[in-house]
This record gives sequence, structure tokens and C-alpha cells, in this order.
Amino acid sequence: MLQGELDKFSGSVLLTNNDALADIEHEIVGWTECGVQVFNRHKQQDDYPHDYKVMIKLNKELRHMCSQYGVRVTGENGMAKFIIQLNTALETWENKLVPVMHSQQNLAQR
Repeated sequence: MLQGELDKFSGSVLLTNNDALADIEHEIVGWTECGVQVFNRHKQQDDYPHDYKVMIKLNKELRHMCSQYGVRVTGENGMAKFIIQLNTALETWENKLVPVMHSQQNLAQR
């Protein structure tokens, strides 16, 4: 179970999540370019329509959310480090307990 969580921060899962983030960024750029073209056709005396300002605000919020998700996906929020430390500690205990379970030695003798 813990290894599955650890795998989220490496390999194909990480690449898939990074690809999803790149796709989202690509979509943001695409609709912004399209929106700018439409809004340029409907300028009101050297000023963009209200919807243009809403689009810019939405893009800013989406980029902020993508940034937060990127930190979460890569484990830069500290989660990856915590899971690695926990996994290491559990492996240490597993290495001590498995031989004890299969022998007559007690843990103090290890």
C-alpha cells in the first residue's frame, strides 16, 4: 500500500500527471488566443470587453491551481519525503521482525 503511494511520485504515474498538466496549460493558451482574437474584433474604444477581463482572471486562477497541483504531483509539498522516510522505517522493522517470526530468537537478541 505504501509502495503504491510512493510510486505516485515517480515513473509512469508522474509522467502521466505531468502530461495532464501540460495538456491543461496547452488548453489555457489555446482558448486565450482564440478569445483574444474574438475580443479584438469587439473592442470598445480602445478597451476590451468585460468578458476579456474575466477570461484573464480565470486564466490566472487556473494557472495558480495548476501550479499547486504540480507541487502536489511531484511531492514538493513534503509528502514524497514523508512517505520515503516512513517506508524506510517500516522496511527496517520488517527486516528485524521477519527473521524473528521464523525462528525462536526474540527481538532483543537481534
